[in-house]
Amino acid sequence: MADNHINAQIHELTRLFHTNRMSEARAFGRRLVSVAPNNTQALALLGAIYGRLGEFKEAESCYESLCRREPSSFQHHCYHGLSLVMQGRLKEAVAPFERMLRLRPDFAEGHMQMGCLQRDLGQLDLAIRHLRQALQLSPALLDAAVFLANILIFRGEMEEALGLCNQVLAKVPGHSEALASKALILEKQGRLDAAWECLSPVAAGNAVTPSAAIVYAKLARKYDSADHAMSLLNTLLSRPSWAPSQRQEMYFALGELNDKAGNYDSAFSCYCSANSLYPHRFDVAAKRKKIEEIIEVFYSKKLPTAQQASRELPTPIFIIGMPRSGTSLVEQILASHPDVAAAGELEVMDDVERRAASIIGGRGGYPECLRGATASEMTALADHYLGAIADVAKGARFVTDKLPVNYERLGLIERLFPNARIVHTARHALDTCLSCYFPNFGNTHAYSSNLRALGEVYRIYERLMAHWHETLSIRILDVSYETLVSNPEQVVRTLLEFCNLPWEPRCLEFHKTARYINTASYDQVRQPIYRSSVGRWKHYEFHLGELIEALRGRPDDIAHKS
Repeated sequence: MADNHINAQIHELTRLFHTNRMSEARAFGRRLVSVAPNNTQALALLGAIYGRLGEFKEAESCYESLCRREPSSFQHHCYHGLSLVMQGRLKEAVAPFERMLRLRPDFAEGHMQMGCLQRDLGQLDLAIRHLRQALQLSPALLDAAVFLANILIFRGEMEEALGLCNQVLAKVPGHSEALASKALILEKQGRLDAAWECLSPVAAGNAVTPSAAIVYAKLARKYDSADHAMSLLNTLLSRPSWAPSQRQEMYFALGELNDKAGNYDSAFSCYCSANSLYPHRFDVAAKRKKIEEIIEVFYSKKLPTAQQASRELPTPIFIIGMPRSGTSLVEQILASHPDVAAAGELEVMDDVERRAASIIGGRGGYPECLRGATASEMTALADHYLGAIADVAKGARFVTDKLPVNYERLGLIERLFPNARIVHTARHALDTCLSCYFPNFGNTHAYSSNLRALGEVYRIYERLMAHWHETLSIRILDVSYETLVSNPEQVVRTLLEFCNLPWEPRCLEFHKTARYINTASYDQVRQPIYRSSVGRWKHYEFHLGELIEALRGRPDDIAHKS
């Protein structure tokens, strides 16, 4: 085909694209590429058309071909990566984005895209680094500022996040994403009226973004606008152009609205759609093997105990259990006591576990390395932890460490801190698992997106807790969530006595204690005790066959209880 004719065809294809006649453009583009397969301009246009139509697998094929033909084009690698992101294939998108930045290290938008990718992969330090680089290269890149603000919100760094939002809004007063992020900050601070005032004009307009709709949904029930929030989310979800991460968050938000409205079948459908968008692979067999190794090692009575430091240090209170079992509520109650500093979900014990093999050295990985540990090596591990919580304590006698998965480390905790307090929260198995399935935990609890995996992990957790109760000498207080919400004063008195804390009436008014809480339960602990979450699973029993089957065979087999 003559060059002039091809150029005319490309011109026509461009016109169809820019006039949004996408179905015609796709058919025209396919014909053009079939007769001019080496024309990279036609191939790039066809890739863009597929992208606009939400046909990202076909777009990927176009960009792969372009990368082979013109490997030095950073744009081709950028769009190849984006086509993978839009299919939810996040790990595969890293390589093309890395090639893009090697070819063009000063590409601000490329750093922004890499930052968003690393955010979705849970690599927040890397995400922040790339987003800061994007803003350094291009201060006018407002989306990068908002993306950075959202990560800082997640980390609780509200002052800088709010500053970024205000910088964007000073340049573009009606910037929807910045307004959504600012409203989210206000909502997390409990300033609901201010958040609503900030966001409701955006929701009333015609350019609502997923972020704005999601935050709006968080507030809507309080302001009698739940139906409008549902309508906004359904309208947005009908469009194919959003990234899977955006669609997932919208489905979670729509699920919560339906749940609160009593539309339980619709709610469960939304939660299923949300979890299926990123079907995290979780190796239950590997989890089971790890727990069996822990049990074997900690049957030994010969493991050394750390020497207690002579200097005065805060005593740790470890709040453990399955996620969504009441750990945040218990920590908020303790945080209301003047002798307690609440540290939230510290990852210091996770770091101690990683350091164990290198400090003890040459004796296998954790927990096997502990068999040959000396008291001084255990003391070094304890000192690392105590040094970290000393910064959090600010003079308090006790510091809470509310990382639920520390239930795996109780044997190590006993050897490092025999004077520590262990508070174990427990809740009905189905309520616990369902409450893990409903929020977006991402990679943090990858099993939570699959009902069968959830049930199997729950049984593994129960197996280990039974072992600790049988073998450990350190005291463990078991707190039943159901008993706590039905008789709070009795449980709170028992809790304070166990922690060697004097009675404090403010612990019963925990919802008035102002502190930032970065867990899925942050909204619940701002309210007085309520019982509506007890027996919640019964609304969804019809959908829980796979979960019930995975839990079957437990001592108090829930499959035979109503």
